[in-house]
Amino acid sequence: MIGDSPKHITKASILPSLRRLMRLTGPIMVAQLAQTANGFVDTVMAGQASALDLAAVSVGSSFWIPVYLLMNGILVAITPVVAQYRGADKLLDAGNTAKQGLWLGLILGLIGFFFLRHCDFVFALIDVEQQLSKLTLGYLHSIAWGFIPVSIFMTLRAFSEGLSITKPMMIISFIGLLCNIPLNWIFIFGKFGAPALGGEGCGIATAIVMALMALMLALYVNQNSSYRSTGFKLSLPSPDWQVLANLLQIGIPIGVTIFVEVSIFAVISLLISSLGAEVVAGHQIALNFASLLFMLPLSVAFAVTITVGQAIGEQNPSALIANLKSGLIFSLGIACFNSLLIFFFRDDIPKLYNENPAVIALASELLIFAIIFQFSDALQVFAQGALRGLKETRTPMIVTLIAYWLIGLPLGITFGIKAWITDPMGPQGFWLGLVVGLSVAALLLNYQLFKIIRGRYLTKTVQ
Repeated sequence: MIGDSPKHITKASILPSLRRLMRLTGPIMVAQLAQTANGFVDTVMAGQASALDLAAVSVGSSFWIPVYLLMNGILVAITPVVAQYRGADKLLDAGNTAKQGLWLGLILGLIGFFFLRHCDFVFALIDVEQQLSKLTLGYLHSIAWGFIPVSIFMTLRAFSEGLSITKPMMIISFIGLLCNIPLNWIFIFGKFGAPALGGEGCGIATAIVMALMALMLALYVNQNSSYRSTGFKLSLPSPDWQVLANLLQIGIPIGVTIFVEVSIFAVISLLISSLGAEVVAGHQIALNFASLLFMLPLSVAFAVTITVGQAIGEQNPSALIANLKSGLIFSLGIACFNSLLIFFFRDDIPKLYNENPAVIALASELLIFAIIFQFSDALQVFAQGALRGLKETRTPMIVTLIAYWLIGLPLGITFGIKAWITDPMGPQGFWLGLVVGLSVAALLLNYQLFKIIRGRYLTKTVQ
């Protein structure tokens, strides 16, 4: 039997559903945090080489990570499709979806590879200083070699998670983090006969880690008996255009949604860059810590996608409602934990990043806004995960565009740097805009989720 089988759960008890959700979430959460820690390790170790290498890695990361997340978002479409097949006990169809997903992954990986290998024109257009441009391009050209293998890793991870198999990704992600540290040391600083490449060496190390993670997961999936009933083997069948079109129809809106969410923070950072180094530093510290905490509700949302998809495949409305309730409770619990953590340590958290009193004071003040939007953030990402399990992905894309770009960002600009309503509030104004945008997204997405559940499934729930 594959993973944990969802049970027929009555409305009277959601505890079994909640326990199962927590078992699924734990490994996903550890894997997410391990992958996030890779960026922290890269930043710290590149900074030890030189300030210029640190800048190259920072600029390069802001360039390739949105591309990576766009690819990942599209390939995440495999998870709800496989989950629904698994719930319906159509395991061979689940395996065939994963095989076709390999085609999609390879295509996306090749696109990412060629884009990063030929992105020089972008830096020429934005007139980046020559030495920084050269180092950044060396970093990007190196990391590009990891995009094809990491696309295979993304495909197999989405397949595994759809089958409720999450522990291998946790272990492999942690091994990848452990490998990244010595590989950075070798290629950044030139150890064991390797040249000292600085930031470019960081890109080589990351590409190698991507390839190692893909190889480990491919070997596991190909050899482990848990996948045998799906008929999956690591090979490329003839393309099934209908399956690929279905994956793209589900996946493109997910990718666009993630890209929109990531890009708005980049735009805000750019808009406040003229307010001074201390302001930028305080903003980045608060944003970095809030982004780290976001990994917790995001992991719950990934698990909700799995449980909701499997309940749909089972045609079990009672299990679906129980899974949604347990996901909502767990998400709100995470929001409470995050809020209390920030509230009690908001003056101490910035000191982990910087010793400048002005930077610490601003970051501490901005973290108050982070306390406020923990609940909105948890609710909106929960709804996204649930809608994804239902294979409803266009609505989150539209809502995200409206909430972030038509409401949150304009309000942030209005309150942050314009004097149209009040005196400019600086970064606090942008964070106020984020609070409003996230709240609108949470409201609209949960309304849409409730509307779909009430219309399609609520009347079928076991009384």
